[in-house]
Amino acid sequence: MEGTQNGPGQTGGVVQALILAAGRGSRLGQKGEQMPKCLLQLGHQLVVEHQLEILAKAGVAPVGMVVGYGADQIREVVGIKAEYIENPRWSVTNSLYSFWLAREWVKGPLLVLNSDTVVHPEILDRLLDEPGDAFAYDSDSGNAREHMKVKVEDGRLIDMSKQMPRAEASGENVGILKFTAETARDLFETASRLVSNGHDRSWLGSGVQQIAKTHFLRAVDVAGVPWGEIDSCYDLELVRKSVLPSIRPDGWRRK
Repeated sequence: MEGTQNGPGQTGGVVQALILAAGRGSRLGQKGEQMPKCLLQLGHQLVVEHQLEILAKAGVAPVGMVVGYGADQIREVVGIKAEYIENPRWSVTNSLYSFWLAREWVKGPLLVLNSDTVVHPEILDRLLDEPGDAFAYDSDSGNAREHMKVKVEDGRLIDMSKQMPRAEASGENVGILKFTAETARDLFETASRLVSNGHDRSWLGSGVQQIAKTHFLRAVDVAGVPWGEIDSCYDLELVRKSVLPSIRPDGWRRK
């Protein structure tokens, strides 16, 4: 699959996108047992179709997907629009391990997305406009226990953890991060060390937290721009009824 050149603000050639889609949505109940979260329906479009659409419009390619639960379903729907990395241990690992499995596939600058994140294209554009490493966070969110919270000082990521006390948090990680080729390599090396030390059940945030000590990860506050993460049935309905109409009032009706 051929890549395309970067958009404004990018250097270093092709920007690849990696969608972490190996896990099962256990908090979605029966819906999570029927299909992976990225195949959930939003209006007339699936979550993964939304992600692939905004990536294509931004000129980000190729797209890789780390798959595990429901891998055959994802391949059937997505087809040649993505390349695939299999996580056969999806039931006993987490996003850090899935990310680590893509270390041979990634060749340069990288955009990483969680498969259950639905965002306005402006969020992606703002990240791509940053010349270096960057991630999106929402300063108006981060109150719930399951939120991946971030601590930001002077526009830089200081800490990222679900266990962070809310009083210390600057907001919630949206679930889209952009890395230069050098930082992506360093993050894979960090992930390798963590996995070797038995941290294959850790979130990717644990690796990002470590490289933030030596790399300037620009924190892009997208508070007020529509986005949503689908962890539960409540989240799914919220995205369908509130986030989706704010992103595209037509609900992505097919033309």
